[in-house]
Amino acid sequence: MNPFANFIARNIADTTLPSTAPLREGFGRVMRACAEPLKEIEGSEAAALSEAFDSCLANGQTSFTSEALFNRLVIDLWHRRELGCLSLDRQEFASRLEQRGWHYNPETHLWTKREATQSVSQELALFGV
Repeated sequence: MNPFANFIARNIADTTLPSTAPLREGFGRVMRACAEPLKEIEGSEAAALSEAFDSCLANGQTSFTSEALFNRLVIDLWHRRELGCLSLDRQEFASRLEQRGWHYNPETHLWTKREATQSVSQELALFGV
């Protein structure tokens, strides 16, 4: 092991014990004690992210790029002091939009609520200008 890992192990767990059973029991107690508060935190983060998506999509725009929406999400979540909940990957980002009825056109690189055959006249502006 490297010296840093040894330092952490020595200061977190007593490695001189003849058995690891007390350590497992202690870590189990910590895990059980933290399980419910962790669920609450994760649930509130999911709700905040969902509210931010809805807020950013509720401005009447009919199309936008992923980058424009992501920038709006960052600003919205920053104002809410909830940036920590913005830990979604590309697939989850797309899934959240599709669940809200948006479709991606890889030719134009736009998300739209309109039929794919209709023309797109506007793109989501970052600051609504």
